[in-house]
Amino acid sequence: MKRLFDEHQKREVRSLDGAWRFCTDPDDKGLGESWEKSCIEGETVTVPGVWNMQHGLLQYEGVAWYQREFYTEGGTLRF
Repeated sequence: MKRLFDEHQKREVRSLDGAWRFCTDPDDKGLGESWEKSCIEGETVTVPGVWNMQHGLLQYEGVAWYQREFYTEGGTLRF
């Protein structure tokens, strides 16, 4: 994957590629139910990747959620 900006001595860049939890939200209720504050139930997908091809969701068009834990020693986080 191509980085949008170069790593610099003042700014450490860390890749979050790898295994993420993933689930679809066809009723678009996740935000209203604060799914971002809890552990989502779902399958594991590899990021970067094409989830609809991996999990039989070729026809799915809608909201989906990804979740992964990571640790930092502070500073500014940019997604």
